[in-house]
Amino acid sequence: MSDVISISDARRIASEIAKKSWQRRWNEDSKGRQTYECIPIVGTKMLWPRKRDIGISYCRIVLHDTMLNKDSHRTGTSDTPICDCGMEEETVTTCFVVANIMMQDHI
Repeated sequence: MSDVISISDARRIASEIAKKSWQRRWNEDSKGRQTYECIPIVGTKMLWPRKRDIGISYCRIVLHDTMLNKDSHRTGTSDTPICDCGMEEETVTTCFVVANIMMQDHI
């Protein structure tokens, strides 16, 4: 048995160790939970829309930095977390907004 490993094997082993370490930290951390809900596996490849404006919106949703009053209030750019439609902040989510847009498209 040889104690020598190839450079490619060493890189693969180091990469696996690093990925497992990052995954453990990602699973246990209290920050980035909205993003974690969308992308729970470290190293997941995301497909981005070709249209820049849609890609920016998609990125903001994943990073929990939308322009909803809930997020704007959290960052200090809105006086209230309540939606313009009058719904409480816990009810107004990105999914709520997307569902309403889709419903309006069908009307």
